[in-house]
Amino acid sequence: MATTDDETAELLNQLKRASGVNDEWLARWDYEAWRQWGRAMTADPDGPCPGAPDWMQSFIPHWHDVDFFCPLPCVGRVAYSEADWPALAVEHDDLTLSAELMGDTAPDVNAVSRAWAVARRNGGRPALTVSLLPAAPWGRAVTGAIEALYVTDVDEDQAGLITAILDRRPAAPLLVPPDGWATGPVHAWEWFIT
Repeated sequence: MATTDDETAELLNQLKRASGVNDEWLARWDYEAWRQWGRAMTADPDGPCPGAPDWMQSFIPHWHDVDFFCPLPCVGRVAYSEADWPALAVEHDDLTLSAELMGDTAPDVNAVSRAWAVARRNGGRPALTVSLLPAAPWGRAVTGAIEALYVTDVDEDQAGLITAILDRRPAAPLLVPPDGWATGPVHAWEWFIT
């Protein structure tokens, strides 16, 4: 479902009221990104994610788990995804990864990729939470803004190695992993915009 300029403008006014952002903040992104955001906001949550490439749809079945009033033109979100997003970005020209979009305290995306690989190589189960932001060509490409890295099935030494790679202290371990994702302790490194 396409949104008109008037519908997009009204949705942006709602975003400004809800999030306290202004036109200067919104102008950080191309207006077409906000148009894509409006399409996703009003789309059927059980349908495909508008703006995401066709090949990606199977990796984001619950894409509508988005806070559309987060001040980013987010068209979809996947939490605790065990898909190898760094490898997917290498394989597909229509996916770019970034952690830096989530703020100044975020690690470099290359560090996240290295931490992912170290966790996997050491028998851990890494997972990422990724927000999908529209990118050109509009409607067919996204930037995966990495919000967090979660790892289970690693010992404290391995968690320490990941901490060193990310150059940031982990959040408190998650004692009750969300949605039954893991049965044991989960080490969490989170840097999403709040």
